[in-house]
Amino acid sequence: MDILNKPITTFTFNDVVSFCQEGHHEGWQIDYKRDWPQDGLSKYFAAFSNTRGGVIIIGVEEDKTTGVPTVWDGVNNTAQSIERVHQWASHIEPLPSYEVHPTDEQSGKIFVLVRIYEGDRTPYYVQNDPKIYVRTGNVTPSIDLASPEMLELLVGKKQKAQLIRDFYLKTADEVYGAALRRAERQRQSAIIREEEEYKRKKQQWIADGDPVRPYVSHYYQKPLGSEASICTILLQPFYPKIPLITPRDIKSKVMEIRDGNGTFPLDFPLLNPEPIPEGVMSFDWGETDGLIRNEQFYSSGLVRLSFDLLRVTEDQKEVFLVHVVALLFAVIKAASNFYRIIGYQGGLKGRLSLENVEGVHLRYEMTESFFSLHNKDGLLPSYNLDLDIDTSTLYDDKEFQNYFINIVQEIYWMFGYEEIREDAIKVFLKKKKWLVA
Repeated sequence: MDILNKPITTFTFNDVVSFCQEGHHEGWQIDYKRDWPQDGLSKYFAAFSNTRGGVIIIGVEEDKTTGVPTVWDGVNNTAQSIERVHQWASHIEPLPSYEVHPTDEQSGKIFVLVRIYEGDRTPYYVQNDPKIYVRTGNVTPSIDLASPEMLELLVGKKQKAQLIRDFYLKTADEVYGAALRRAERQRQSAIIREEEEYKRKKQQWIADGDPVRPYVSHYYQKPLGSEASICTILLQPFYPKIPLITPRDIKSKVMEIRDGNGTFPLDFPLLNPEPIPEGVMSFDWGETDGLIRNEQFYSSGLVRLSFDLLRVTEDQKEVFLVHVVALLFAVIKAASNFYRIIGYQGGLKGRLSLENVEGVHLRYEMTESFFSLHNKDGLLPSYNLDLDIDTSTLYDDKEFQNYFINIVQEIYWMFGYEEIREDAIKVFLKKKKWLVA
């Protein structure tokens, strides 16, 4: 029975008993605990995260020499059992990626399985403890201090992760630029065809003695992107080591990736994206208004949306900040669906940016109920906000809502607004059918 590769949520009490009867001994990725340890599991969270990850089974006693299970009758089923695990995990920096699963109960006993994933933001350490722990693969000691060589590898892993993320960001930027240039060629060609058609019709009108109508183009007249405030939102795994899904499978699962709860007019991602190296892409532009929209999904887990939020009236140029908020929510929820589909667990890094907004009117109001007479003009040419989140937060609706409210408040602060009321954000979420009770 493969406890390391199967979802731990599928294991029953009897499954754990069968696993123990098969004689699997402790090692790099398996650890047994007869009961809840007095000194907690924090060191184990750090050690497993720093090495290969693994599973801890609470309620099993092993032979201290061989590591083979000898007693497996579970632990008492108490309300505090799972909360203890979360508390121990919260003592780790950075926060580890993990799952907890209590099995069904038999005679008042359960097993508790704790899966800790290999960390991608190494080194992990216990708060207020300067030591760095790693898994040894031995029965005694099962964890030990990292050697100087191991510590160097753990630090190097983080640096390598940064380089790989930067590579994918550069690739996505190049794809966006190429798609924009292609769209601009399409716009120019469309105008040329339109002008030629007008000349043909004009000659016909003259020949027929009909009034000559003035030429009015139906196409946007400025180069695409020359008058735009592009909001770009992206997320990707902290350490995108290997392809997590094929581009063809991404394309086939677009409907599963979509988040359809909201009423904001954004279906994300669009249907029928086109192939690009290691991913898929959609690029749309408005023939009459020149508005740009670009979406990219990659096998590595990178998700990116670039969307023109500039609205031009006779009086002014403006951006509604509520549209930034709605875009952010749509992207993160779709990304959450994407990561569930590809089975990714772990840290995520991302960015929210808004370009070309110096002097642009930034509309404050979150909803019609919270109208503001104190809208401001953009101070800087562009704004950037780093996003740092974990899939464990994405997959917990309540935790994600708290995270999202904090991010929205950071967004408004970034644009010069000292406060955006939490109740205003919740009214917005409720209207979009996103509010968690």
